[in-house]
Amino acid sequence: MKRIFCLLSTVLLLTGAAAQPRVYDQENTGAKFALKKFVSPNKLPIIRELPDALEGVRDFNDWERRRNEIGSLIQHYGIGTKPTVKPSQVKARMDGDTIIVDVTVGKETLTLKSHLQYPTTGQPPYALMIGTDMIALPRQLFQGRPIATTTFTSAQVNDYKQFGQHKDRGEHHFDRLYPKLKDNGAYVEWAWGMSRLIDGLQQLGPEVTKIDTRRIGVTGCSYAGKMALYCGAFDERIALTVAQEPGGGGAAAWRASHESKENVEDLDKTDYHWFLESQRENFHGDSVYRLPYDQHELCAMVCPRALLLLGNPDYVWLTDPAMQVSADAAVKVWERFGIADRFGCDIIGGHGHCQLPQVQWPLVQAYIDRFLLDGKPWTQGGFETGRYRNLFAEIGYSREEVDKKLQEVFNDVFYGPNKVYFEVGDSMGYVSDIKNHDARTEGMSYGMMIAVQMNKKDIFDRLWRWSRKYMQHQSGSREGYFAWSCRTDGTQNSQGAASDGELYFITSLLFASNQWGDTTGINYKAEAQRILNCTMPKEYTPEPRGGGFGGFGGFGGFGGGQQQQQGPQRMFLIDPETKLITFTPDGFGQRYTDPSYHIPAFYEVWAKWADDGRSDYWRECAQKSREFLHKCINDTTGLNPDNCNYDGSLMAGFGGRRNGGSNFRYDSWRVPMNIALDYEWSCADREWQQQYGEKIQNFLYSQGINDFVDQYRVDGTLPEGNEILGAGGFRKLRHSIGLVATSAAASVMCSHEKSREFIEALWNAKHVPFEDGYFDAYYDGLLRLFAFMHLSGNYRVIFPQGADPNQQAPRGMFPRARR
Repeated sequence: MKRIFCLLSTVLLLTGAAAQPRVYDQENTGAKFALKKFVSPNKLPIIRELPDALEGVRDFNDWERRRNEIGSLIQHYGIGTKPTVKPSQVKARMDGDTIIVDVTVGKETLTLKSHLQYPTTGQPPYALMIGTDMIALPRQLFQGRPIATTTFTSAQVNDYKQFGQHKDRGEHHFDRLYPKLKDNGAYVEWAWGMSRLIDGLQQLGPEVTKIDTRRIGVTGCSYAGKMALYCGAFDERIALTVAQEPGGGGAAAWRASHESKENVEDLDKTDYHWFLESQRENFHGDSVYRLPYDQHELCAMVCPRALLLLGNPDYVWLTDPAMQVSADAAVKVWERFGIADRFGCDIIGGHGHCQLPQVQWPLVQAYIDRFLLDGKPWTQGGFETGRYRNLFAEIGYSREEVDKKLQEVFNDVFYGPNKVYFEVGDSMGYVSDIKNHDARTEGMSYGMMIAVQMNKKDIFDRLWRWSRKYMQHQSGSREGYFAWSCRTDGTQNSQGAASDGELYFITSLLFASNQWGDTTGINYKAEAQRILNCTMPKEYTPEPRGGGFGGFGGFGGFGGGQQQQQGPQRMFLIDPETKLITFTPDGFGQRYTDPSYHIPAFYEVWAKWADDGRSDYWRECAQKSREFLHKCINDTTGLNPDNCNYDGSLMAGFGGRRNGGSNFRYDSWRVPMNIALDYEWSCADREWQQQYGEKIQNFLYSQGINDFVDQYRVDGTLPEGNEILGAGGFRKLRHSIGLVATSAAASVMCSHEKSREFIEALWNAKHVPFEDGYFDAYYDGLLRLFAFMHLSGNYRVIFPQGADPNQQAPRGMFPRARR
């Protein structure tokens, strides 16, 4: 096996790169920017270096113009005209699993037929891979994936066997429609035919075809590899182009192949029924340097969509060194827009022509999974694959729409008129529970997690400095822990901790260390390690319990009216016997747990990157947490109590029916999203998690997708009287956006059709006050933002800089985006 070239884009995504769409809904015919005047070939300047694909391009807004200028040059000098077609000229229908598309121009009709082979897994609408005359990629790459396949038969447009002079060719199907274009090369006509097939798929829609037209790939090998490349370049509705061993006239630069000392497929030697005969007449020999474009610009026309080039150096005729030259130049276009991870080129020998070697399978599989399936995890999560689903995109929202919506939701929380984030001086800030006039470790640590996920270092650092200064105890028995509630001036309302705050502080600090390093003013990892060390079991003597804040008393601020334990006691974040997180790390709060505090994936982060010598312990805690969730969740409804015993059983007295602590209510809302997070990152409990996701969605759906309320008994009946937990001065059951958000986030685990309705419900939900004036900008707002991060694929494992998160595609194909 000989590997001579490997351009596997390791460039990190630039800020704002997520705004570049991965596919478009319409064919861009280029009419808006097509060049109208062309220079005579003998008057074109000599350009020995490759022409600049980015000429005149200042930013992405200029790319549509430049792309269509390039397309105009390629059509005029190289392949001929791709005619436009009106929607009224295309009529599509299905005959069983075969799509039939009739294209009528004048009195002539051309008919395309393609048999769709549907997958045996997943639910429609499916992604679609179209083979140009055949799919040479191994079928194993599509097995077990919800991807349909079909073949575009080129002979239905223009016969591959029509060698000889263009003027002597017969009356082929395309010629009947466009007799004035008989000088065209075959590749532009085949690209035209591919576009008409996609027209038909769009016209019939996913309900008829079972195909998601925003997830179409095209692939081919050899002459059909060229065909796939031209089809992908000239139709922006194709999300992924895989050109396998395309040879000269495909991805290989004409200039570079001309300079080869080998017998290769250069501009003089290629098959000229594929191209304009005038191309050879005008640009043969050294005249190739007058060609105003080159094939790297054909590749660049695929940008911002995904392109993968595959070569085979054992076949010298394919002129793969010239493809290397072209790829080196083309990738600069993707790099300019911060999306270089959408372009790849791999040239490996030691195998037959059009026989993909197994060493390349993971690479191709990674492209298929990411760009046709939006990175949907199968048996592995983000820790292993570095890939995440964008469920909004999967149900049809454009990338631009999703990015805009996510930014709007982020702005609502951090910058809008109902913001909950406030900056203090030059270096600090806090997140406030507005209706309770305080800052809580819950909100502060949530804000830090959001900030590190969104690459907002200034916000993160401000929140951490405020938390450390006002909330964290720097000495005494509580050293390292955080006062769970403070006034907005920093005065502590309660000195005790709520364990979920520490959970998020530690994980977000480790992610910050991975993302930004520890030498920019804050040693994030050291701060995380300090908290971890302080939360290990230690002895303390409890102080007398006071009235607490907001009706909560005790060391942790949640003790209620329970009898206080006497004498020396142990304090711990994680119960040493069960290895489950405590409700509060002291006194009575250590006797039970809160299901919404259980995020096994966070322990996996600690095991990987805390470097505290406890990796095995944290992995055991993760597994114990997963086992606990099985026990505490109702088998029928999927609902969980607000708090419960470590064995998952409901609590009597403090946690019982008397005050609703055994009911599903505010804290409980977080459980669906937490389990979804573990599924996305670890996928360690996949089967149960998938069943759970559909179970809780089924229950809420049975209550009405727009009507389910925010509190239930775990058996699904409604609470009454004092069981209903009040908020903001109101004691009322509501259809709260916080639960709308977390139940939608559960969709990442689900495959049933109901999930789409939950996602749509979140997308369309308005975060505005209720008719009686109740409004929760804080808790509802934060959960809403988290859910949008989940469903857009933007709540991710943050790996250390330079690490390769994608074990399925070695050599660093998909580095994590640094937003």
